[in-house]
Amino acid sequence: MQWAVLAASIIMQVMVLHALVQRQYRRYPVVLGYMITLFVTSIIQVASQLRLDKLLFEKPMPSEHYLYDGLRYLMIFSAAISLIDRAFARHQRREVIRLGLIVGGLLTVFVSYSSHSGHAFKMQLPLIARDLNFAAAIVSLVLWSGLIFSPAKDKTLLLVTAGIGMKFAGEAIGMSLITMTRYLYWPGVFMASASHLLLLYIWWQAFRQTQEETLIDPPLSPA
Repeated sequence: MQWAVLAASIIMQVMVLHALVQRQYRRYPVVLGYMITLFVTSIIQVASQLRLDKLLFEKPMPSEHYLYDGLRYLMIFSAAISLIDRAFARHQRREVIRLGLIVGGLLTVFVSYSSHSGHAFKMQLPLIARDLNFAAAIVSLVLWSGLIFSPAKDKTLLLVTAGIGMKFAGEAIGMSLITMTRYLYWPGVFMASASHLLLLYIWWQAFRQTQEETLIDPPLSPA
């Protein structure tokens, strides 16, 4: 299952990167950065598991998945903050909102780490990831709701935000199942993997559209 998910993920990553570079990379540079990070770390993980890195380097690449997961989380949260910042581009308190998101994210990490400090390090990571995903899912839901009720709807931004929200929610549920009991480990892994692949599919659908299709004009009110 792990190899099937990894193979499907890499294929979909290439599809998303192709669509993003073709049309939307200037509008979503942080999303592009996340996709490049995701692709590179996925290739490194494959090379490490197949021991191909020994053929290219004197020392093997680190195989601990949490190192790559931490880098991916940093980039996906940066992408989420950039999307929220973009959505509130015309808001008078844009700087305050941006600062609040950054401080809130750091505070969530600190509180989560403090509350789970009694566990082993490798056990702390899924617990912290679960807390971060729940917090990010709520923020994404609020953002998506605001975009829905906006007079002029950017379809691409709606889809990109929806994809991130579904990823955060799915991984939060998956991490919760993984940490509850060993009998729910594989259902949790399936939920987290499915939400990741769903994010890539939604982004591929969003970025493959032409620039003209992304902006939906608000309906004209009757005279």
